[in-house]
Amino acid sequence: MTITLELPHELELQLREEADQKGVSLKHHILQRLDDTGVFVGNMPLTESDLLQKINIGLPEEVWFEYHRLTALRKAALLTDPEHQRLIELVNTIEMAHAERMKHVVSLARLRGVTLDQIMVDLDLKPIEDD
Repeated sequence: MTITLELPHELELQLREEADQKGVSLKHHILQRLDDTGVFVGNMPLTESDLLQKINIGLPEEVWFEYHRLTALRKAALLTDPEHQRLIELVNTIEMAHAERMKHVVSLARLRGVTLDQIMVDLDLKPIEDD
């Protein structure tokens, strides 16, 4: 089905910017936003391509940069209390993003009829080493 919408210019710019930051197509980003808000009913079966797209969505570079900067400060015992709180928030954000990705990895394994271990090998996914 095709639906055409007229969006306010500011909203269009915001959606385009968000899609660019995430490195995904505008269409994919809008569908994800609708799905996240519960407006889009996401119980249609996802294709392998859909799952691979969801698996490959990563966090913005700024998040990783800040995480690594704060981790380095923690290792050097130079972390302030507010920085420590921020690091905890970032760790939670990263873990939630990984959990979301793993949900799609499991779905892809089921779709392909292989084990989780096999799909991890196929996709060259490795656990992140603890700091």
